[in-house]
Amino acid sequence: MGPNRRVELESVLKCPHCAATPYRVFRRQLVQADGTPLVSWGSVLWPARPAVPPPRAPARLGCPDCGDPLVRVAP
Repeated sequence: MGPNRRVELESVLKCPHCAATPYRVFRRQLVQADGTPLVSWGSVLWPARPAVPPPRAPARLGCPDCGDPLVRVAP
């Protein structure tokens, strides 16, 4: 297996209404089937707290606390 791929925090998703930060967006280096790292990256959505459920529709993320749309901000 090749070297480990990198994972970096790209942004956080924040609710402007209740100021909650339910999700984080990480960028992960992609790898070939043999484990060799590629120069390309993919995004991964991850809950910021243990009690945050996975989003029902990732294309339309809403705050799990109040339902308002989330905005992406720098970490």
